[in-house]
Amino acid sequence: MQEKTCICIIVPVYNVEEYLHRCIDSILGQTFSDFFLILVDDGSTDSSGRICDEYKERDTRVKVFHKNNGGQGEARNLALDWAYEHISFEWVAFIDSDDWVHYQYLEILYDAAVNNKVLLSSCGYIRSAKDSVDLEITGLSKGLVDSADNLIAFFEHNEFNLGVPWGRLYHKSLFVDLRYPTDRYYEDGFTVYKALFCVDRIAVVQEKLYYWFVNSNSTTLSNISEKKINDYIDAMLEPIAYYKEHSFDKAYKHEVSTFLYRLGVHLESYKNDQSLQRVNKRFRKEARRLIRCDRKTFPFSQYDDGYKMVFNRYEYLFYKIINRFGL
Repeated sequence: MQEKTCICIIVPVYNVEEYLHRCIDSILGQTFSDFFLILVDDGSTDSSGRICDEYKERDTRVKVFHKNNGGQGEARNLALDWAYEHISFEWVAFIDSDDWVHYQYLEILYDAAVNNKVLLSSCGYIRSAKDSVDLEITGLSKGLVDSADNLIAFFEHNEFNLGVPWGRLYHKSLFVDLRYPTDRYYEDGFTVYKALFCVDRIAVVQEKLYYWFVNSNSTTLSNISEKKINDYIDAMLEPIAYYKEHSFDKAYKHEVSTFLYRLGVHLESYKNDQSLQRVNKRFRKEARRLIRCDRKTFPFSQYDDGYKMVFNRYEYLFYKIINRFGL
């Protein structure tokens, strides 16, 4: 007989002994307690695996897996496969092991989803390099948007990120047939948009309930390589193609603008790295293709009022990039 729980929380763990207590404590201290926590130790070489086991001994809601290192995508897939087979749950949430959440995180996201009868709820986040952030919720600002496409403008001033799995509560039906690629860096970028853009309504909470820790040792921020940058480019181009094909205009324009912004940042950072010249050339080529295949979209000053809010903060950089690289 399957164990019944409301929410399945999945946390991939790799060499985060310094931050893991903070993450797990924030989850186990939730005001909403009907959840099952799956910790996947992805071949950690520090004490992270032992810390996971300690929590398993303390709390019956905790399940721990230990596996050889294969990346976050493989770890999340293992947890998803096990959960669908062994527990009865209605919702799934993803939290990164060096991040943490507000103590009402689950309660607020769950209430927003259930009360609005939707398959997905989402909240704002805080990007922090500090060990902790003190935030008291004084009044919740909730809403309902009629599509993921319109979610972009809604969250533009609340640090909303399309390409990450955390900060949201997903109905289990959204991940029945959806899994993360296991041979790619930036696996989130190849996956999350598929869950977001298959729903017709999303419940949003503007309060910042998720705390994203900026960890300089993160696998996505360290050991830059041609493979990483190629995956980085592909993780942006795949959703862009999807948005255009399905006429998600706001998402398409937002992600094209983000692609150009990241092009500029990347080329400024690695312009003297000879080992990356081939992938830098590809980055420029793809940006040129995006602009030239949709001339009506550019220049960016021609966006109507509905899009200006989304693009104003990038506009100067757009022109700088276009002029510099002759795009």
